[in-house]
Amino acid sequence: MKILFIHKTSAQYDGQVLLNLIYHHLAKENEKENVRFDLILLKEIKSDTLLFKKEWFNEVLIQPSPKTSWKRREIVYDLILNLSNSPSAVFHFLLAKGIRKKSIQWFESKKIKELNSYDYETITFERLLDKIKNSPSEGRINLPVLNIQEENLKTTAELIDWILQSENQRPLSHLKYLFFYFSETNDAKEIEAILFLLKQILSQNKQKIIFIIKPSNNQRESNTSELEIQLNQVNEKGLLLNFKEYSDPYYLLKFSEKALLHVTNDKLLNMISEVKKWNGILMQKNTLREFQTNKILERINYYLEKSSPL
Repeated sequence: MKILFIHKTSAQYDGQVLLNLIYHHLAKENEKENVRFDLILLKEIKSDTLLFKKEWFNEVLIQPSPKTSWKRREIVYDLILNLSNSPSAVFHFLLAKGIRKKSIQWFESKKIKELNSYDYETITFERLLDKIKNSPSEGRINLPVLNIQEENLKTTAELIDWILQSENQRPLSHLKYLFFYFSETNDAKEIEAILFLLKQILSQNKQKIIFIIKPSNNQRESNTSELEIQLNQVNEKGLLLNFKEYSDPYYLLKFSEKALLHVTNDKLLNMISEVKKWNGILMQKNTLREFQTNKILERINYYLEKSSPL
């Protein structure tokens, strides 16, 4: 059996959740058969990520020319799936030869395009799976499979401990802390809500808070966001900003793994915590804007009470 995926993804994880879900679902569904998975990737991913591994595929073609794709028409696939509605993806999809060919539709994706990337890709996965066949919901992959390199995780843990100890802090495994991971912002209401939470937690509990700011994909006039400026003005010993610019995913994994709880507005980190069954709270943007922080604070205190029984 031969299956071809056509996709346009990015190193920032956009598109990788969808590819991860559909690949692992079909691999599990056909695990008793000899299946060849090929991938036409229309934007190169230079290295493996938490959600993508080149070894999953027999052949990965990076931005193939029309001539190359035309020559590959000698391969007849049992199933071809187009996971992107970009013009180049549609072109290669039409050119490839397959017994069954399924694609996401522009008018369908437009309806859910306003959702965040993670929700958009999981809904697209469900819709695409329905097109392939009426698969029972209990047999579907609900969460992505993480590609975690244990050696990288071990090295990251050693670096974290070295940085903490150089600042006269305990190693991470001996530290009681909460992990905050938020996208950089200049929105005054969002910053006000985040600072309110930080100050309330630090004043009520003995736990420390490790805070990392997720960098924006957009270019900024200033090198420092307003959120970072405000955090630097917080005069609390329990707030650790040593790692505030560490966006490497293995730092996020290690901090979340060892934390009593993580609080974030990042869907990817929230998804990872669901896979790993870590305690976490996802704060949507409207929650920050509506300043419903007292409810969030109640949930945080609930988790802390559970993790620190009398």
